Amino acid sequence: HFYHTRYPDIDVTIYNTGVGGDRVYMVLDRLEWDVYYGNPNKLYLLCGGNDIKYWEYGVGKEELTEDKIQYIYNSMSNYQKFIDTMNNDGKDFVFLGTALYDGGDYKGATYGDDYHKGSNKAIGIINNKISELAKEKGVKYIDFFNYTTQITNKVRETDPTSPVLSSKDRVHLTDEGYL
Repeated sequence: HFYHTRYPDIDVTIYNTGVGGDRVYMVLDRLEWDVYYGNPNKLYLLCGGNDIKYWEYGVGKEELTEDKIQYIYNSMSNYQKFIDTMNNDGKDFVFLGTALYDGGDYKGATYGDDYHKGSNKAIGIINNKISELAKEKGVKYIDFFNYTTQITNKVRETDPTSPVLSSKDRVHLTDEGYL
């Protein structure tokens, strides 16, 4: 409805094929029957949060260990495959860097502010790796992480408990955040 009300003369159809818990290799597995459904002329991929094994972070597990870093580096081969597949299929696509994990103590959060504590370091690493790969391959990349962090910090200056762009789980964005 966002685009239809603001740009009524533009014919836009949006398919959100995001699946909670997906990693980039899982998106690759369902390209033909799901992501390509409706023959989209533009694709946006917001992926990375699950590719850092976010569940490995939390109170007492904040440290970015060699194992955690190696897992991120190993997942990059799947991002390479994704780019190659999209290019081979002639798809116009944009990578969106993973948004911040919002550890702030805000209204309506389902989990405490220590949930997945330390994961933003890993999100920063995977976003940097995806950005480098996208640049190397000539693929568009939008840095959601720094963008959502800046907006969140700005709003929290005047309202420290505002959820800003994060949904109740602190990981996924609200509708406004995705737009």
